[in-house]
Amino acid sequence: MTARPLGHLSGPFSLSGQLAGLMAALEAAAAPPPPAENARSRERDKRRARSAASANHLRRIALGALDHAGQLDAPRLAALRPDVTTGQWGWVLATLVAAGLVERAGRTGPTRTNRYRITPAGRAAIAPGADHPLTRIGA
Repeated sequence: MTARPLGHLSGPFSLSGQLAGLMAALEAAAAPPPPAENARSRERDKRRARSAASANHLRRIALGALDHAGQLDAPRLAALRPDVTTGQWGWVLATLVAAGLVERAGRTGPTRTNRYRITPAGRAAIAPGADHPLTRIGA
């Protein structure tokens, strides 16, 4: 067996192999990342948009009912729309309270037993021509 000089090493440990690996790593790092857009993410985005539009629609219904009736609670809203549960109405009312469009009327307790009334900001949000982000329907 004859000894080879170090310059004759081949494979990944040779100088040319290391240089090729380094160049490949640099090219991969410089390349733009592949787009994250795929069918699954597009469908997820569509579902989120539909869900947001549905929630905004329910908020508009709740604000309109409160504007008309004065004070309501989640079970009375559920009676107006049997396809929406009392729990869902409670969530809608909680988001409206957090946004300052609705306030609790009287005692505080569980969301489903509280009575709510619309605030002036809530009336402004459902006024004709108003464009409030929580009551916007459509894209």
